[in-house]
Amino acid sequence: MKTSWKNNIMKITPKKHRQRNWAFTLVEALPPVGLAGLIGVMGATVLPALSKAKMRANRMKCTFNMKQVAVAFLGFAYENNERYPWLLPEGRVQEAGFGNGAAYETTTLFSHPAIKRELQTPKILHSPLDDDRAAGNEILQENWAQVSVANPMRNDAHSYGVSVGSPTAKGADALRPSNILAMTRNISGPINGQDSLSDQKDNEPGNINALKFATWKGADKHPVDPRAIAQLDTGQGQLVTSDGAARQSNDAGLVQNIKAHATAIGGHYKGTPSGIIDTPND
Repeated sequence: MKTSWKNNIMKITPKKHRQRNWAFTLVEALPPVGLAGLIGVMGATVLPALSKAKMRANRMKCTFNMKQVAVAFLGFAYENNERYPWLLPEGRVQEAGFGNGAAYETTTLFSHPAIKRELQTPKILHSPLDDDRAAGNEILQENWAQVSVANPMRNDAHSYGVSVGSPTAKGADALRPSNILAMTRNISGPINGQDSLSDQKDNEPGNINALKFATWKGADKHPVDPRAIAQLDTGQGQLVTSDGAARQSNDAGLVQNIKAHATAIGGHYKGTPSGIIDTPND
């Protein structure tokens, strides 16, 4: 029996073709205007977040620097009967290498060999938040070995002020732990050309007569003010007290610290600490 030609034909099973799924990335799917919008949204959200993260990290670094500044002054005090340079007895001022008001100026204080030895590097004196002082500090690093009280650093080489008081009104005391010792230079006080914690000028015992207090200037509201620090907004600053505690600060916290500074007792003199400071803003 002949096989039907139909049975001799190889049965061909049609191949199954996988259906291709055409997919697009979000960027491919967006029209040009949509892509521009996405970039705009990312720029408006991601970049500010990165900027804030950088600022937070730099504030932490600045706080560490301030702690090292306190260690330098406390080291000096340890070797000088617990006295900061501006509280040395009159007969010891010249002997310790200070003279002609040098103990009341940050440029000469930070240039003193004992303070330099404790700091180890001038990089500590530059806040990473303070872009305007970066170039000056780099020059200071190159000339660090030549810096002295007689050949002091320049104001534009560092970022920190010190509660030195004045020859007639004593400032921070190493034996008064709550005294404000140093602060970022964006502090703005009510007297002494803004170089003040408050309007407390004298050391009259029991007479806390401060009525006005300092605030922190910021680049957001004071963009052309030479006292402002580039990466700090208004109401932001750093300070360190005589117990070596460094902290980030706002305006309300600053007032609290100033009041604690003014009410501290004991130490090497009687009366309230002066609110006069010196910052590198001259």
